[in-house]
Amino acid sequence: MPARSGRVVVATAIGLAVVVAAAAVVVATLALPGPRRPTDEAVDLRTEVRDFVAAQTSHGYRPADAKEREAFGEGTAALLRGETESAARAFQEIDYHVRIRADLGGNRFAEAYDASGDARGWGRVLVDLRAMPRLMVEVPHPGADRRSELLGVAMFRRTPGAVLLIAGAYRRAAPDADVAHATSSAFESAHEWAVTAGLPVVQLHGFAAESAAGADVVVSAGPDLTGALAERVADGVSRAGFAVCRPWVTGCPGLEGTTNIQANWSDRHGGEFAHVEVAPDPRQDTAETDRLATALSLAACGRTA
Repeated sequence: MPARSGRVVVATAIGLAVVVAAAAVVVATLALPGPRRPTDEAVDLRTEVRDFVAAQTSHGYRPADAKEREAFGEGTAALLRGETESAARAFQEIDYHVRIRADLGGNRFAEAYDASGDARGWGRVLVDLRAMPRLMVEVPHPGADRRSELLGVAMFRRTPGAVLLIAGAYRRAAPDADVAHATSSAFESAHEWAVTAGLPVVQLHGFAAESAAGADVVVSAGPDLTGALAERVADGVSRAGFAVCRPWVTGCPGLEGTTNIQANWSDRHGGEFAHVEVAPDPRQDTAETDRLATALSLAACGRTA
């Protein structure tokens, strides 16, 4: 687990990485160790993530031990600093590979993915290379919170400098597979490093329509219910025409995220966190998903349409 005092060091390193990124030298000429070379081959990230999640129901889950969590976190931290070769070395310790890819439309991103062939279920980390890291988008329950992963991809595409963290197992695949309620996981390790680096976090979930009748979206900060990021996100989504439930105003029992592990860690370490629950309709309709993703991205980054 990174120390709180490390935030300044990591954040400073990220700031220095911007100079390199702005020159577009490292990304353009990057060489990874061994035969794994970056490629600009275009991929449809939405389709790929959909297929990745669809395969999870037949996969298992194995908790990462302390050393594995450390490697996953250090690899993520290196990606956030723009140190892709260092990230590749850290991830290689747990048989993860790092590659550079391009989504449809040409947006380039770095990706750390499991190359072990085992059903470990630790997930994937993607970092958009258009700008310095500015926002972590987390999907802890892909598949179980149906199409939350596609909302995550839509946000990632709309946010230069976004980091997308997708869990690698169905939440009920095994004990402790629900990373939003497990104290130790590779997912949690990546989250801690992102918060330590000063990134705000938007975590995406889905709820059944009857759980909050009349609401399209429920936004909370977790244990304290409200916070600057949560309020900004709630206001932005509301301006976009979605019905928003604000637990600190009206209460949204069962959907506040007060027991969420990442929300609680962020709260204890001064991080900005927004727990976002989405009703079925905005997740099932692609046009509405894209519209919500735009509103979430703008609000989370402090921008307006």
